[in-house]
Amino acid sequence: MRSLIDSSGPGGYELPKELAAAWSTYTALTAVTLEPPAPVFLETLAEELVARVAADKPADVRKPAGVLQDAAAAQELHRQQALILAKAAELAVDRAVGVAIGAADEIIEHCLAPALADVFDQARGCAELLAGHGLEPALLLDAQVPQEVRDAYQRLGALADRRSIIWSAYDRINRLAGREPEHDVNGEFLHFEMPAKLPGWSGTGLWRGLDRLAPEAPAGRMLWFVSPEVAAARPWMATFEQRDEAWLRVHGEAREQQRAAAALAQHVAGRAPVIML
Repeated sequence: MRSLIDSSGPGGYELPKELAAAWSTYTALTAVTLEPPAPVFLETLAEELVARVAADKPADVRKPAGVLQDAAAAQELHRQQALILAKAAELAVDRAVGVAIGAADEIIEHCLAPALADVFDQARGCAELLAGHGLEPALLLDAQVPQEVRDAYQRLGALADRRSIIWSAYDRINRLAGREPEHDVNGEFLHFEMPAKLPGWSGTGLWRGLDRLAPEAPAGRMLWFVSPEVAAARPWMATFEQRDEAWLRVHGEAREQQRAAAALAQHVAGRAPVIML
């Protein structure tokens, strides 16, 4: 939960106000400090009593006993205050988690997805400046290369980092909500609404995984995502429901045909004559 909140700044996304307020309550409670009571030692009180008697003064133990009693009461009060504060913080973080779980789809659709779209928009601007220059760092950072090209290359690296942060937040909110896709279990529609339009898409229709299709280097992968060839696949960040809907649009008919064939085979098998040997 904390990482989801803390990464909002580097990721460039804002969380729902209700969640921000709930988390602010939790952090305010955790920032409260309790001043511990001053320690009182039995030996010190006893030594004071010895000195008093040695000075021919009355051996009045009521005063040191009262001091000891007050110290014990202060310690107990401090313990109870700490228990109350810890319980309040626990309730506050539970409430914040509950708000996050209830707003999981809102966070994805209205916070993370727009932030990712902004990353892609900025990356397209970098791609225009880097066109024809390649991605070799030693060449791009050379003093002979125009400053705007060098700046674009460095921005591209920062955008790749931001994209990674946003996707990490996507994983965190879904894990926090304890959800899994019902149909898109292989992640075919995780990054794209129409993955079959990707360059190098498997002719079998099986999702090969992003690492089999995209460049490994962060800067190269970022340019790949915003390339015209990949644009046809519609890069996105979607809720599990949206991913399942996309999966059904592509595979739903074939799945129903398979089910119908299986049901027919079972029906035929059930009506087959039994041959007694």
